[in-house]
Amino acid sequence: MHRNILICMFWSLALAGCLRLDQPTDVKVTALNDSTVVITWKDWAKYEDGYLIEEMHGKMPFATTSRAEADAERVEITGRESGETYRYRVTAFKGKDQSPYSQVVEVTLPNPPPSRVAAAEAPMGLFATAISVTQTELTWVDCSESELGFEIERSESSETQWSKAGEVGSNVTKYIDKELTPGKRYLYRVRSMGVAGPSEYSNQSSTLTPSTKTIKVLYPNGGEVIKGPELIVRWEADPTLGGVTIYFYNDEKFWYKARNWAENSGVYVFRDFNSLIASKSYKVRISGSDPTFYDDSDGFFEVISETH
Repeated sequence: MHRNILICMFWSLALAGCLRLDQPTDVKVTALNDSTVVITWKDWAKYEDGYLIEEMHGKMPFATTSRAEADAERVEITGRESGETYRYRVTAFKGKDQSPYSQVVEVTLPNPPPSRVAAAEAPMGLFATAISVTQTELTWVDCSESELGFEIERSESSETQWSKAGEVGSNVTKYIDKELTPGKRYLYRVRSMGVAGPSEYSNQSSTLTPSTKTIKVLYPNGGEVIKGPELIVRWEADPTLGGVTIYFYNDEKFWYKARNWAENSGVYVFRDFNSLIASKSYKVRISGSDPTFYDDSDGFFEVISETH
C-alpha cells in the first residue's frame, strides 16, 4: 500500500517537472523606429501554449499588450508614441498557468526627424490649361520642403462637390488629367500631403475642354474685297449646337453682331455696310451658344468706301 503511494508520488513529481513552465530569460527590447519596438527572449519552457508580453507605459500598471506562439522568441509591437518610454516583461503560459515573469526591460523611442513632422505648405499658382478635347494640364508652384506628394482634386459642378482626380510624388509640379468630357468646364485645386497631414488647398483654377463640335465659314474666302452692295456668308455647323450667331469684328476690337440667331447651316446676306467702319478689314466669326465654340479661320473681308 505504502509502496504504491510512493510510486504515485514519484510519477506525479516527475510529470510536474516535465510540464513545468520555465521562465523566459535574456529578454531584450529594441526601438526599430519612432513607433515600433522589437522584443526578444530565450525560450526555455516545454509544452507551453505561447507567450504573453506585458507592457507598462507612464503610470499605468503592466498589462498584456501582445501574444506570441509556442516556441517563439521574438515579437514586434507597433503604434507606440515617439519619445515615450515603455517597459516590458515576458511570461510563458499554458492554459491558465503561467511561468515566472522575465526581468523587466525598458526602451525609449526616438523622436522622428523634423522633416517628417513639419506641416506641408500649400502649393501656389495653380493653373489649368485644356490641351485637348479630353485632357487638361495642371501646373503649380511647390512651396513645401517636407511634402510626400500632391493630391489633385476636381469639381465638375460646384466648389463644394470635389473628387480626387489624381496624385503625384514629392517635388512634382505638373499633372495631366485625362479622359475628360469634351466641351465641359472643370475646376481644380491641389494640396500637399505630409506625415503630419495635408496642407491647405491651393488657389482654384478652371478650364473648359474644347468641344468636338465644329463651325466652318465657307464664304467669303480670305482677303475677299467687298465692292458690291452685299456680302454673302455661308456656313456649316454641328447640328447639336442648336443655332449660331454671326459677328463681324476688326483689329481694333470693334464688334458688330450681324445676325442674332441662325440655323446650324445656311446662307446669310449682309447689306448694312453703313454699320461698319469704312476702309477697315473685318473677320467673320460664327459662334454657337457657348462663345468658346467658334470658327473665324476662313472669313476675312475688307469694307471699301467708294467715291462717286
